[in-house]
Amino acid sequence: MAVVGIFFSLLSGTMAKEKVQIPSVIELKNSLSKNPQLLPVYFLFGEDSFSIDQAINDILDAAKPYLTSEFDKEIYYGEKNSLNEALDAASAFPFGSEKKVIILKDFDKVKDKKPLNGYLKSYPDFTIFIIAFPSKVTSFDTEMYKLLIKNNFIYEAKEIKGRELISKIISAAVSKGRRISSENAQILVEIVGENYSLIDAQLEKIYTFMGDSVEIDENAIKLMSAALKEFTIFELQDALIARNKEQAINIMNNLVDKGKEPLMILGSLIKFFTNVLRTKEIAAQKLNMYDGAKELGVYPFQYTNFDKARVRYSEEDLIRIADALLKADSRLKSDADEKSVLTMMIMEILTKA
Repeated sequence: MAVVGIFFSLLSGTMAKEKVQIPSVIELKNSLSKNPQLLPVYFLFGEDSFSIDQAINDILDAAKPYLTSEFDKEIYYGEKNSLNEALDAASAFPFGSEKKVIILKDFDKVKDKKPLNGYLKSYPDFTIFIIAFPSKVTSFDTEMYKLLIKNNFIYEAKEIKGRELISKIISAAVSKGRRISSENAQILVEIVGENYSLIDAQLEKIYTFMGDSVEIDENAIKLMSAALKEFTIFELQDALIARNKEQAINIMNNLVDKGKEPLMILGSLIKFFTNVLRTKEIAAQKLNMYDGAKELGVYPFQYTNFDKARVRYSEEDLIRIADALLKADSRLKSDADEKSVLTMMIMEILTKA
């Protein structure tokens, strides 16, 4: 089917990206354990804010022998403080320690980032300057990134995905004296998205909601969402399967209001309709639900939803939907109002040919 190429191009991204090899924060942790020599600058970026926070703690642990005064550890925030404030603090001599640690969080909210270039060209040897940039970098073709890469000051916190993410969720639950199956961990990922920091926050809500119960089952996850009056991606998919425009728009608005990133909502729908299309191909092979789920690499409960949608949406519908998703992707990356973009996308998805 020609439409397959459209969906797979959406999944993989429509534009080729630069191939720049950046070490991960996992490599940073390993290097800190092997070599006590600390760098003067650590630039930590990526979508996994949980791993960035862990990396900051690892650096602080390694810096403890150099710090004898709490006055030599300061934290600045991109939303409250200017970059120059943090740079002035980083350039000042320590109060009484061998070194000082300056942490600048939320670098994505810093308006003028150019002053960092001067610091990277001439930095003091008594400061450990940690910069947290919890966001994706789309291009490394600026002076700042070239300097960071040249000096090996930059590390990436990539989002954990797939089996590694499921394993981490299971391990996190065990560390809190709870249990969750891989299937229910997958349900949680489908509801929350693949950002582990958001998943960790949701797990904490579930623990509170469950009380002394040990097993985190599907019912506990869905009841918790209902108790917090939060809709889920599953419910948005159900509304789209039922072709209920009003309900789908209501759920979408609730997801955005509760902090769900619009691009994550879009990504979930791209994956959903891609699997609906693949289910059409599997149905032509006359495979049963379990073999079909195995073919897609999903759980049977997920395959059931794809199969329902397969009946409701023709191949012509899916071609139109692919176009709607592509347009929404482009609009969300511009300055367009996010809710308006998603509302228009849902209306286009549910428009009958």
